[in-house]
Amino acid sequence: MKHPKPKYQRVLSLLEQGSTLTIGGHTLVMGERNGVSAVAIKGTQTSGNGVTEPILLDFDVPLNHFIALCEQLSDEYLWQQTPLP
Repeated sequence: MKHPKPKYQRVLSLLEQGSTLTIGGHTLVMGERNGVSAVAIKGTQTSGNGVTEPILLDFDVPLNHFIALCEQLSDEYLWQQTPLP
């Protein structure tokens, strides 16, 4: 079943709702920097004492590239990511 909204719009909506999506080999979430919401890569960082902590990295790609990455996702994958009410 084809969804009426473009995939990039659904991806942004899912991220705003708190979903975590895998796109282009990266795990993406909606993060916040300086009071502005932005798409971020969810990663980890290991400190010198071996403790691994979660971090958010910038996902700075051109808009056309982001749209192209979203278009590669299947409708089925996006439906599976929809949060329950």
